Parts: sequence; structure tokens; C-alpha cells
Amino acid sequence: MSLSFAFKWIISTTLFGYVLSQSFDTSFIQKCSRKDPQLNTCLKNSFNGLKPYLISGIPEIGLPPMEPLKIDLLGLENNAGNIRIKGLFTNVVNTGASNFTVKEVRSDFNKFRLDLGIFIPIIKSRGRYEVNGQVLLLPILSNGEFIAEFTDVNAIAKIYGKQVIRNNEAFMSIEKIVVDFVMKSARFKVKDQGHQQLNEVINQFLNQNAHELVQEMRQPASQSLGKVFKKFLDIVFSSVPLNVWLTE
Repeated sequence: MSLSFAFKWIISTTLFGYVLSQSFDTSFIQKCSRKDPQLNTCLKNSFNGLKPYLISGIPEIGLPPMEPLKIDLLGLENNAGNIRIKGLFTNVVNTGASNFTVKEVRSDFNKFRLDLGIFIPIIKSRGRYEVNGQVLLLPILSNGEFIAEFTDVNAIAKIYGKQVIRNNEAFMSIEKIVVDFVMKSARFKVKDQGHQQLNEVINQFLNQNAHELVQEMRQPASQSLGKVFKKFLDIVFSSVPLNVWLTE
């Protein structure tokens, strides 16, 4: 499942952080104070305020555009339950993820912990896939093109970080991100190159069992999304000093 908030590559983050602090205009970032009793609300507003800039990307720090979101490679593997498959998704293009809303923030900067509750009305994905494994008791081997649509996506991102000092400036470094999600509905359409006569049957099965498929693949999909999300946040937090967005 390429439910993706697809985010790319860390590009010389140490250098970018130094250059950013010297020359990049960060006035569009809303500052929040650790002492503010409404800190979480301030952080929520600050994250939501970044949306217009994330849509087009921030080339000064190597952050790619969110619209569309592109993932070159996404691997999924599930070895439990009724669906035991290995999936490889390539050249994945996602639209709609930029229309996110951060609904809730919980923070603890003594431990550099952030929990984000995120809502996205609809995400549309397309790309290529290779799947090998077993669905129910039936072996499956398929590759080709796919289109997917996910609606009313609610995600939780648990961010574990720490403070690091570079060039006499403090930054938040991301150590781990745990992602989980639920959604209202999902639809799929595949074009299997090797079994074109079975495409209609495959698509009917996928869409009749979409909820069960998503539930079975939820854990490996969440793990893959966590890795993608971490790459994105590594660029942002490694490039923006703490005092730009969080004051004492």
C-alpha cells in the first residue's frame, strides 16, 4: 500500500543548517515558547502554517515539493495473518497529501518528544508494483501498474528526538518516528502485465476486500511510512535551528 506522505533524501544537512542560519529567511515560521501554557496549540498552528511552503518545496534546504509527493522506492513485507506478501512499489506519485491538517500536537521538550495527529481528506497514488506471496490460501505473483485512492486518512506520528549542537547552534535531531494510521476507505486498480485477462477479477477482489487488505498491511505500511517521514523531518529539523521555531 503506497499510502504515502513521500518525502526525499537528506542532502548535506550539516552544511544546510549552517547556511540556513546565515542567509535563509525563516520569518514565515511561527515561533513558540517552551513556557507558553498553550505550547501545543502554538506548535499545531506553526506546523499548519508551513503548508503553503511545503507544497512547493523549500530548495534552500533541499526539501522537495509535497505536491506531488514522489517516492522512488517503497518496500512492504507482511509475514503474518491471511496476507503474506512481499511488495515493491516504484516511481510512486501521490497527490493530495499537501492538503493535510495537523489536528493535535503533544510535546515534551525535556525528552524532545512530539506526537502529531494528522488528517488528510484524500490521497491518490499511482506507480508500478511487484508483489509475491500468498493471499488467503492462494499464491500470488503479480507486477504492473497500480492506481490507489485513500479517503479520510487519520495518522499519528510519534517523534523521538534529541538536542544536538552544531556550529554553536542547537538543533533537534530525529532518532526514531513511529507512524500509525486508519482510513475511511480505499480503492485499488491494477494492470497486471502478465495476466491481463485476470485484471478484472484481481481488481474486483482488491476492492471487495479493501478494508481487510489495509488492516493486514497496516503494520508494515506504517513502518515504511515512518522511514519516509523520518527522511523528510531530518531535512527540516537538521536545517532549522531550534531558536528559529522554539524559544525559551
